[in-house]
Amino acid sequence: MSTLLIRILCNLTTSLVCLSVIIIKLITFSFSPIYLLWGLPIIIINLLDIFFLTKSLFKKPKNVDISFFAVAISLMATLLLTASSFFLNSYPLQIPYSKLLKEFAGIADLITYPVLIWALMCLKSCLTVIPEAHKVVATGIYKYSRHPLYVIYIIWALLNILLFQSMAIIIITSIYIGLMYLRIKIEESLLLETFPEYREYYNNTGLIWIDKIIKNRF
Repeated sequence: MSTLLIRILCNLTTSLVCLSVIIIKLITFSFSPIYLLWGLPIIIINLLDIFFLTKSLFKKPKNVDISFFAVAISLMATLLLTASSFFLNSYPLQIPYSKLLKEFAGIADLITYPVLIWALMCLKSCLTVIPEAHKVVATGIYKYSRHPLYVIYIIWALLNILLFQSMAIIIITSIYIGLMYLRIKIEESLLLETFPEYREYYNNTGLIWIDKIIKNRF
């Protein structure tokens, strides 16, 4: 299977999932404050995902990893967080301070939206599903984190545990974080192989902002 066809299939699959999320959100659209705070940002983020994934197909990457392992890990990591929505209401656990934890997670979710949109606007058409090396993005929020999108997605997954409090979500989140870890390693190996300048960026920029501070301090 050609590289271009694999890129198209993976981006198309992800775009269709994003489109289904948009349609579901539009069907339940409401001008209530709650919806405008939590529902509308999801629509905007998924629209940006579709737009930039489509644009990325018109750019020829400098390098791409189409090995079965890389494609499978990347695609599963991309789709698993959305797939977890089918298990949101499955057998909730009885835990202390359940309501307080849900309220905290709901507020924390609001903080992630502008950061995620900022990251997408910095990445633009370098957004891809499978590991592709287009260029080194080191501006905007990428000055502080090598993978702000992935960090936010992991935070979302962890917040889902607090919001929905079920064993199914805990298991899915654990698998998801493992897949994201592998995905980050695969993408960074490709970038290090393709761009000599990425080595300096890699050494000087943490995965998240705080880990660089810890490294410099200790």
